[in-house]
Amino acid sequence: MNTLSNTDIMERAPSAFAEKSHKRTSESYVYIDTTDILDGIRDGGWECISAREPKGRGTEDLGTHCLSFARREDIKGLPDKFLGVGGLAKEGFPVQVLYNSHDWSSSFLQVLGYLRGVCSNGLITGEQFGAVRTRHTGEAARSVIEASQLLSERTADLSEVVESWKGLKLSQSICNRLGIRAGQLRFGLDEPTTSFTLASQQLPVTVGGLLKVRRAEDAGKSLWAVFNRIQENAVRGGVPTRKINQQDRDRGVHRRAKATRSVTGIDALRVFNRGLWDAADEVAETGTLLLP
Repeated sequence: MNTLSNTDIMERAPSAFAEKSHKRTSESYVYIDTTDILDGIRDGGWECISAREPKGRGTEDLGTHCLSFARREDIKGLPDKFLGVGGLAKEGFPVQVLYNSHDWSSSFLQVLGYLRGVCSNGLITGEQFGAVRTRHTGEAARSVIEASQLLSERTADLSEVVESWKGLKLSQSICNRLGIRAGQLRFGLDEPTTSFTLASQQLPVTVGGLLKVRRAEDAGKSLWAVFNRIQENAVRGGVPTRKINQQDRDRGVHRRAKATRSVTGIDALRVFNRGLWDAADEVAETGTLLLP
């Protein structure tokens, strides 16, 4: 599987290699050279496999960028076109995801994730595995590298959770609840309700659309399968929206799109993915899911 050199990363996310911080940052803000961090993470046995930033940004724009890392041992021997290929012996593997900016809009943020080859899903764990934030101070580079080592120690636990979710079968009711929660997270519908029917009716898409099976590998009602296809449907878009009805017109609701759009914003993806993981974790721990 291809890994990214510093040159590759610069091509995909130029802001990661900005040579200075934004002028609005305070005197206490310390610019941290990304190269030092990359070298430290690589020394720990991890390689960068993905780098991205919002479209249209370059080194003059110092906003958020996102780098993903995989353990060298996990990607050794994988084909270059691992992503989007099914039927391989290795379904996926844990990854580390690093968020950063040079404009004071965010500190370093490091979380664990899981990358599946069959659908290129970039899953991000929630509160179950925590997140490490590091301020831009003089010791930031060392702290980020130490945090990477800490996350590395948690990857075995993550793999165990994935296997346990594969063996946990869900009822249709719980599948629907997880779909509704995903819709609430995706479309910002967090109004409290105890009514399952009302919660589903508030969504601009049907729960069935979010639960749709796109490939044979994601069929079935295991928590892992349901979680993955909900995540992909919600993030990749293409889910048909409801037809506008008289009740919608009376409420002033206008839905012009025929299908949902993909989620591309770095922050929006992170917030949604972590929220969905927390919902799935609640199902695994309690056997149910309480809607907001």
